Amino acid sequence: MSLPVLTSARCLRPALMAAALTCTALPAHALVVPGALEAVEGNINNAFPFIPDPLRAQQVYDASAFAGVGGPLLLTGLAFRPDAVDGAPQAWVVPDVRIHLSTTSAGPDRLSTTFADNVGSDDTEVLRGALSLSTADLPGPGGTRLFDIVIRFTTPFRYDPARGNLLLDIFSAGGSPVVSYDAHNLAGDAISRVIGDLDTARGIADSSGLVTAFDFVALAVPAPGTLALLLAAALALPAARRRPQVLVAAR
Repeated sequence: MSLPVLTSARCLRPALMAAALTCTALPAHALVVPGALEAVEGNINNAFPFIPDPLRAQQVYDASAFAGVGGPLLLTGLAFRPDAVDGAPQAWVVPDVRIHLSTTSAGPDRLSTTFADNVGSDDTEVLRGALSLSTADLPGPGGTRLFDIVIRFTTPFRYDPARGNLLLDIFSAGGSPVVSYDAHNLAGDAISRVIGDLDTARGIADSSGLVTAFDFVALAVPAPGTLALLLAAALALPAARRRPQVLVAAR
């Protein structure tokens, strides 16, 4: 679904650049990848990426999954959901974790088993430290569970789907209990992964991945025609304020 650009007369009063940049930010939304599983349970469950042992896990999301936003996004967090069959209410702490995001040319089912080969040049650490997680295991649509295993980024990541796919790169030092997440294993869908020991350069690739909901703010870029209208409106406001009033005598 294409999201509208929010504009108003109030946005047009400041300087032109402020109007063009500030007034095009959209409210936060959530986007599920793969989109077909928003109200459908995945076909497997999975304990990765947070397990008792140290682990590195990369999961890629195809850029086409974000196409409906209509432009770049500012990713502010993500959420997983518990498996509908094996999930349970619980709370736990991952003692030491680093989470990175980057834009990658590698796509689902095409990740290299060498972790470094998948990382994009805009690699950004979005979270570091102990991570407290929980789930109430509450019912969601279509027999799923709610996306309530929430991870908020301390550093948002600007992602432009036009530049490539999205890579989630998690470095976990271990110590987390085994939790059953909803996942999906299907060649040709929008997700896949590589997993391996934390201290190794290579992992094992397969078509599995956690069903993920991303929190984001869409950064809409006005089309040239829209920008011209913003310009005209911004210039017209001062002129309108200077226009003298014409008094018409009563007959």
